[in-house]
Amino acid sequence: MPSPILAHTLLEFFAVDNGFDVPEPTQFPWISFKSSQIPLQIWLASSRDDSSSNPVFWIAYSIFPVAKRLSSELNIPLEASPPFALPNDARGLHRAADKLSLHALIRRAFQLTDELPQASVEAFRLKTQHLPLSTEVERWVVQRMGQDLFRAQLLGYWQGRCALTGLDVPELLRASHIKPWADCSSDVERLDPWNGFLFAPQVDALFDRGFISFNDDGHILWSARINPQARAILGLEYVHRMEGITHAHRRYLPWHRNNVFQGC
Repeated sequence: MPSPILAHTLLEFFAVDNGFDVPEPTQFPWISFKSSQIPLQIWLASSRDDSSSNPVFWIAYSIFPVAKRLSSELNIPLEASPPFALPNDARGLHRAADKLSLHALIRRAFQLTDELPQASVEAFRLKTQHLPLSTEVERWVVQRMGQDLFRAQLLGYWQGRCALTGLDVPELLRASHIKPWADCSSDVERLDPWNGFLFAPQVDALFDRGFISFNDDGHILWSARINPQARAILGLEYVHRMEGITHAHRRYLPWHRNNVFQGC
């Protein structure tokens, strides 16, 4: 088993070598990194294999669809019982038997996250390439298909829970665009999973009408038109912050604050 200092140095090298160039505060025994290029955060740790005394490595992810896709591609299980507590924001975990396996996981996690928006666009184009667009009804059908793809991505990212309240009844949840479909300049923007949140119905209505928005840290900004009594009726008087916002979401949030939010 390498010394703690050597293990830390090795994990840091693997992270930086694969595009995770922004160190985050440590949650012992995990070390954590974000990327300046993609919205994924990873946590890395090492432990000893009880049966062989060899080191094993652990990688946790902030985006569950990435972890799930890695399991499918590489035929490895998602782990449920690591030897130590998972970081608070982790949404999936893999065990790597050796250094090369860990390096490959980190690299592919970066690639998959980078591919998410474009993969949605390709799926949308394949589904709609032969559909007519000559009437309003036909255009609505195509838009509906795109919105269904968009919602499926958000259900995966937020693991079937409202991003603000935690409501976990998927049938009730709605996919809210930050920058609305009609205002997007391309299909990439319309289908970008970072251009949206999964919300309970009352939160979706508030966000869509501009009665709430969010700052870049996820704190709610309330319109003056929604008083404290109305917040209580909506069941949101004690909800102040949304977890799970990435720097990719922050590319869109200023648009919502400037063009949709009714601050006064």
